[in-house]
Amino acid sequence: MNSTSKGVSPTDKQFLQELGYMTVAFSSLDHNMNAVIWSLLETSIEGGAALTNEIFSVPAKLRVIEKLSTELLSSQAHDEVVKLTREIEKINSDRNNYIHSLWAKSGEPPDLYLVLLNFKKKKDPYKEMQIPTMPELLNLIERIHKSNMALVKLITDKIQPAHALRAQHMGRHT
Repeated sequence: MNSTSKGVSPTDKQFLQELGYMTVAFSSLDHNMNAVIWSLLETSIEGGAALTNEIFSVPAKLRVIEKLSTELLSSQAHDEVVKLTREIEKINSDRNNYIHSLWAKSGEPPDLYLVLLNFKKKKDPYKEMQIPTMPELLNLIERIHKSNMALVKLITDKIQPAHALRAQHMGRHT
């Protein structure tokens, strides 16, 4: 691995492989966010996809998950959902910094930095950021995997039983 005092070289093959792996893992996380929304709505994949395909940002999907879970889940389960969505927000921010940055050399070689361009910030939209180290990148990948598993468990352990309980309760009152 080609290390510099600022991180790793963005041309290091192992680093690029892990960066690609992180991108694919995040895509799975994004899909599982959609699946949680579909499950909360009790809709088909096709019907759910018609809706979630129109929700482009991760923060918007997370707000939908939080809102829908309020209506279905217990307050304790909803608190768990909020904790999970906050972690996914952090993951999304870190991932966006790595993926959507303008990668450029800055300073004296071999020091390399990510140069971030933030259009929302009117004053000084450029921010130099250190290229992540391999342990930082691997940690992000681990956080993505844990959140993916938590989303799947949310569906199987909380959402599906809540729907079943609601249906059972509704059946008694009809």
